[in-house]
Amino acid sequence: MDGTALATVPRVFSLGQGANAEAGQKIRQNVDLAAYARELGVPLQPFVLEQRNDNGDGLARDWAPADIGADRHYGYAFQWFGLAALTLVLLVALSWRRAARMAA
Repeated sequence: MDGTALATVPRVFSLGQGANAEAGQKIRQNVDLAAYARELGVPLQPFVLEQRNDNGDGLARDWAPADIGADRHYGYAFQWFGLAALTLVLLVALSWRRAARMAA
């Protein structure tokens, strides 16, 4: 098996009833190692192995890196500043039209 040892378990967004919502289920989206160790009744190592190689089970193992970079944030900032500029332009243009109409 080829993989990487992770000191912390990656967590993803999930809808549920809290930290123990996945207790007793076969498939777990977010694993709390301490709670899982209590559920099993055995001590667990404080790390998780993220498997990299394919063992023929049909599961995709193309893990995204933990840090995807700040480029995405620049895109969001450009989007919001663009919307703010559009709002300002529309406010000025519509106010000018309204003032011109009321003056006539």
